[in-house]
Amino acid sequence: MGTGHTVMAKDPNESPAVQSLKQERARQRGGDGKGELERRLEDTFPASDPVSMTHTGTASGRTDLTEAERVKNDNDLSAKAGDDVTSFANNVRAFISSRPVEAAAIVAALGYLLGRTR
Repeated sequence: MGTGHTVMAKDPNESPAVQSLKQERARQRGGDGKGELERRLEDTFPASDPVSMTHTGTASGRTDLTEAERVKNDNDLSAKAGDDVTSFANNVRAFISSRPVEAAAIVAALGYLLGRTR
């Protein structure tokens, strides 16, 4: 045939998928082992210029100083909040260690209340 496909005798006991797979394998063995997609992809490379190892002189990042300060302050606040959470967790650990019975009673009461509200 003119399309380059190998025509094989169809075995009536084989499914169409198996027959198609055998035809594709035979077609690939007949060529250079590469499918049409692979050959077309290779023909497109290099698709662009190679990566440059130089750096531009243009600064990247924020150029709006007031916005940069706001972002910096937000980061400072989130760091402080993280410190506050760590401090709170340490206080809870200290309370549980010093008063385990009271801590268990508080957890039981909270569990009961949570169960009643659901």
